[in-house]
Amino acid sequence: MAAFDEWARAAKPTTSDEIWRYSRVDELDLDRWAPLSDSSTTVEVPDAVRPLVDDLGDPEEIVVVHHGRISHHAVHGQDTLIGPVPDAGALGHVADAVDDAFLHLHDAFLVEPLQITIPARRVVEAPVVAVLWADAEGSATFPRLVIDAGDHAQATVVVMVASADVDALVVPVVEIRSATGAHLTVITIQTLGQKVWQLGRLAADVGRDSRVELATVALGGSYARLRSDTKLRELGGEVSLSAAYFGDRDQMHDFRTLQDHAAGRTSSDLLFKGAVDDEAAAVYSGLIRIRPGASGASAHQTNRTLTLSDKSWAESVPNLEILHDDVQCSHASAVGPIDEDQRFYLESRGIPPEAAEQLVITGFFEEVLTRLPADRLRARLLADLQAKFRHTSAQGEAR
Repeated sequence: MAAFDEWARAAKPTTSDEIWRYSRVDELDLDRWAPLSDSSTTVEVPDAVRPLVDDLGDPEEIVVVHHGRISHHAVHGQDTLIGPVPDAGALGHVADAVDDAFLHLHDAFLVEPLQITIPARRVVEAPVVAVLWADAEGSATFPRLVIDAGDHAQATVVVMVASADVDALVVPVVEIRSATGAHLTVITIQTLGQKVWQLGRLAADVGRDSRVELATVALGGSYARLRSDTKLRELGGEVSLSAAYFGDRDQMHDFRTLQDHAAGRTSSDLLFKGAVDDEAAAVYSGLIRIRPGASGASAHQTNRTLTLSDKSWAESVPNLEILHDDVQCSHASAVGPIDEDQRFYLESRGIPPEAAEQLVITGFFEEVLTRLPADRLRARLLADLQAKFRHTSAQGEAR
């Protein structure tokens, strides 16, 4: 249990640490949850995510990981792309434990890490789907997924992090390696129950002339944290990061990002948009780092969050660390209520106030959702965002 010993020795994060500032880590009580001693129950595609899977059409391959173990695996394509990690010693080369003590905890209770391998020059037309599912009360689960795209490979991977309505801890880690000339899209859809804590980690290593698109839609969880680190390590690498999130009741969404440019002629573009209502909260903190020698790098970062009630709040903290000249960088952030001019324009044309507000919110999120690959999936996720808004509106009227 070397990983557990590392966890025991590691300094535990607090809100005084910059990367945990504004978080709820001080409320974390790990004694509430425990890993399952036996999670061998067979679970196929859970009903909670079945509509989302159906909206993707016919996936190339789908795997359901139930509390860290494979419980269902179906191959619809010509061969198998999902299997065990061939070299467990390679874990952590992309997602390392620097400033992340919870990665040691994850490794200590890791059961069955999986790898999705897209062979060199292979073009996978249909999405590959991984469902990370938890449904046991009081459980802690630690799923690990490695996505490895070979030279000039192309694929879309959809990762669904979901749970039943239980009190649980989910610590998912996704590592992405994209080789020369590869084009990889990874979509994360988080629909955890309202009592679940997520401490998520996503890390991507982007190779020469490779393009990686990372999109996240976050709807669930009590406290849902996702740290996304992307490193552009070779010439010509590109990464696009986008997220749409909505918090209601007392939810908190917490996003931390790193766009790390270690080579020249690399580019990154980030667009995160969210909304919070009731007493919900959201935090975004992002860093663009331009390392020495990264000549010609281009990096951009935008975060906007709507606060829809007097008791909701959000923080947005963009940062730049530029250690080389001849680069293009920008960052922008905004936190505040719906634009009154937009709402007034719609209401002046006879649209009722609630409908006008919903139209503004729909337009606000569409810029992010248009980056998702399937029309039916976009429509359903937009409907889910609208349903959360309608719920909070109805609650407000009831009060």
